[in-house]
Amino acid sequence: MSIIFVMIFVVSIVLYIYYKVAILKTKDGLTQRYFNSKARMCLGSFILFFGMNQYLTYGTKLSLFIGIIFILLGGLQLISGYKEAKHYRNEYRRLHPEVLEVAFLLIFILVKNEMNQKMVPSSTHIDD
Repeated sequence: MSIIFVMIFVVSIVLYIYYKVAILKTKDGLTQRYFNSKARMCLGSFILFFGMNQYLTYGTKLSLFIGIIFILLGGLQLISGYKEAKHYRNEYRRLHPEVLEVAFLLIFILVKNEMNQKMVPSSTHIDD
């Protein structure tokens, strides 16, 4: 069970660092806020699962109280980050509708190609 928590810790911290570095690489303020909210979600998940791990590892009353505090703080960060990411993603879509149109066009082309490949009968070879 603790190996699962360790994997979640590592993934959360790696993604947190990834999004923080991505903030430095971009110049657009909206994109920076979006990446910051994603980083907040990763940090929240780290704190949340750290609190769970503390209680499950030690099992004392003190670790329960500390774990509850960490779970609450991590949950608040996770929820806040999710709401912010959702808001900034919708704002980006509102300000850049051409990006959404290109994405739908690419999906349409991919689906059309898949359907055409299924309709074309494959050549059969009959060995004599």
